Amino acid sequence: MFLEKVAQDIKKHSNEYLLDLQILFSNKRAIKYFKEELKKQNKETVFIPDCKSIADFVEQYSLLKVADEFSLIYQLFLSYKSLIGENDNESFETFYNWGKIILSDFDDIDKNLVDAKQVFQLIEEYKEIENAFDYLTQEQKDLLESFFTIFEETSDLKKNFIRIWNCLAEIYCDFKEKLQQQGIGYSGMIYRDFLDRIKNGEIAFRNQNFAVVGFNVLNKCEESIFKILQDKYSVDFYWDYDEYYTSSSLQEAGIFMKENLKNFPHKKDFAKNDFNTITTNKEKINIIKTSFDNENAHYIKTWIKNLETKYKEDLEQNQIAIILGNENLLPFVIKSLPEKISEKPTTVNIAMGYPLSNIPLFNKIEEKIDEIQKQEKSIIEQIDELSDFINSKGISSYENKIKQSCFSIIKMLNDFKRTLSFNKIEFLQNNFLKKTLLFLLRRLHIPFESDAVDGLQIMGLLESRNLNFKHVLVLSANDENIPRVNNINSFIPFSLRNAFGLIDQNKKIAVFAYYFYRLFQSRKDLDFVYSTIGSGGKTKEMTRFLFQLRLESKIVFEEKTISMPFAEQKEINAENLFKKTDEDLENLKSKSFSASMINTYLD
Repeated sequence: MFLEKVAQDIKKHSNEYLLDLQILFSNKRAIKYFKEELKKQNKETVFIPDCKSIADFVEQYSLLKVADEFSLIYQLFLSYKSLIGENDNESFETFYNWGKIILSDFDDIDKNLVDAKQVFQLIEEYKEIENAFDYLTQEQKDLLESFFTIFEETSDLKKNFIRIWNCLAEIYCDFKEKLQQQGIGYSGMIYRDFLDRIKNGEIAFRNQNFAVVGFNVLNKCEESIFKILQDKYSVDFYWDYDEYYTSSSLQEAGIFMKENLKNFPHKKDFAKNDFNTITTNKEKINIIKTSFDNENAHYIKTWIKNLETKYKEDLEQNQIAIILGNENLLPFVIKSLPEKISEKPTTVNIAMGYPLSNIPLFNKIEEKIDEIQKQEKSIIEQIDELSDFINSKGISSYENKIKQSCFSIIKMLNDFKRTLSFNKIEFLQNNFLKKTLLFLLRRLHIPFESDAVDGLQIMGLLESRNLNFKHVLVLSANDENIPRVNNINSFIPFSLRNAFGLIDQNKKIAVFAYYFYRLFQSRKDLDFVYSTIGSGGKTKEMTRFLFQLRLESKIVFEEKTISMPFAEQKEINAENLFKKTDEDLENLKSKSFSASMINTYLD
């Protein structure tokens, strides 16, 4: 157990040392688990060191504050309009979605200390690659040239792309200047500001002792920050890995960790721990094949019964984790949990939310927005009317978990009004509620999220960072889910991302591989369930990482197929999870259905 070992090592220090210790984690959730482990290690009163996520640590010492996404995109829009030209007919509503993409690109550029002017090199100057990028390898130069050659024969679409591309460096500079004047920024900008200030000696830390715990992939800013701390202070590094993938050049799971161990070696005492458990663990791994996704959840009761038989009263619920490759399975999973585990009432901690767009109330919100937009009211008045509707209809009419989501929506709408005031926005197009605000609401989740460490844990793969559980069940372990690597929405093409060391698909796959292989490091029971039939009758495969382990490792795998009886399929149907009222059914009658939707339903 990684955090347990870190707590054991840190408890050896005196209380004076602990008072002066700042511990940096990659995420907030691991902090809660670490503190619990530290309490277990000490029977008497002990000082808990100052623990922060790296993001909170950086923001604490920066002169800039993280702004909300809407404010950032609006300021980006102002920079865009001032540099592209006021004659450009782009409205903020149409700019919003691809403004998010540009903002993400700028964030990536800053976190990886890349020169934006070099990334957005004028396309007309592509023939100067040899001189302008002499520090790059030949392979990187070839990637750049392959990108720029696309524009030798220009169509109208390419000309439009070139027009915007050639302004992005200026937009980047103007945008950051606007934010700087207001004392706000996006995450990458704040990281870069912090790094500049620490290099210039403008920041003095209260602590002289630091510990860095449980990171994997480091962006260039984090790498530089750790190097400065390493040079000026006492820093202990704690890495979580297995030699199975760090000792092989063929394993993508160890790509980042090998660099970390080389640049920031382990604390010597901690390095004595066993980091070779994947192949020495003799427990077999079960791979379960089902036909459809919702049958994955059906296996939960069987799996827990097997655990109860094997461990009896020694089975602890907080050592059980269910990891969802497909987070849409969450309602099926909740319905499939037994009422008791080893004669104790089942308690559950869910480290994710359920999409608001999947609940019946969302259809009513869409209809209300359509109604509001027909009225001639200001954006503030429209938002107030929508808040009143959600307050009167949602909170009074639904069960507690839906009421919670209503409170979340109203809070978001109030925050949004403050954002409009901060940015001095008095007018937005009348379709703004439908185009942009509805888009934001679709991304909202029912607040199941919790940092509690008691009870059975339900989470996504990336939420398992730094955490270890004895009994793990992975559902929807299909290749489309693990790794979930779609095309990156970016204005910067793959060839340029690769050449400048920005995030690309290969890096994302390596990140998923690392978190997947971590599941094997402290296992007692580890089961994977995957489905073979997708939408439209398409066949699906288990994750490539399982194929890889079956071929390359000596781990014992046992494979079997299960099918759910029809009666039980009916019982766990989504319709029974959220009952439809007569009013809901009437509303559905007014909706139009395309041929492809009907075919999907029939399939």
